[in-house]
Amino acid sequence: MIFNNQTIGKEVTIDLDTFFFYFVRPESEWPEGEKQGITLRSIRERIQRMKPAVDRPMIAQYRRSSNDHVHVSLWFSDTDLTVLDGFMIRAWLFDDQTRLSLDLARYLITGSLHEMNRCFDEKATINGTKQAGPWIPLDMDRDRYNQYPHVKADWDRYLTRWKKANPQTPLIIGS
Repeated sequence: MIFNNQTIGKEVTIDLDTFFFYFVRPESEWPEGEKQGITLRSIRERIQRMKPAVDRPMIAQYRRSSNDHVHVSLWFSDTDLTVLDGFMIRAWLFDDQTRLSLDLARYLITGSLHEMNRCFDEKATINGTKQAGPWIPLDMDRDRYNQYPHVKADWDRYLTRWKKANPQTPLIIGS
């Protein structure tokens, strides 16, 4: 063996380069003929296809990142994951390729887990900080946000920004 397959803990985080708006948009709102990118549905499907190989109970959740993209978190309550486990799961779930490559290179050169597998809760900008949204169970669709005030409030603030930045995007939003 050349590399040490260290334990990374019980959580894997994935940073998706897709806008939160498109990620949570239900199929009923997809414009006809539009090619879909990474969606909540596609991540659910990938996790289902991965379950027989992983064969462990997991808690899966998602949130709006501080840059209005998407974070996904998988937490395994009964087992610690290795570096290889983490990289394989991240690659399978379409983790940001630059983030994945940098973490691979960092681990190759330093053997250190420091600064790896992180999705930040906030980021500093020239105008202050930008906050990520609350974690949402992966089985929760956008139409259920109203049942959770903190999720609904974050969605409403996000949607106001989205409409302002994307006035050409047709909004069919039913909830």
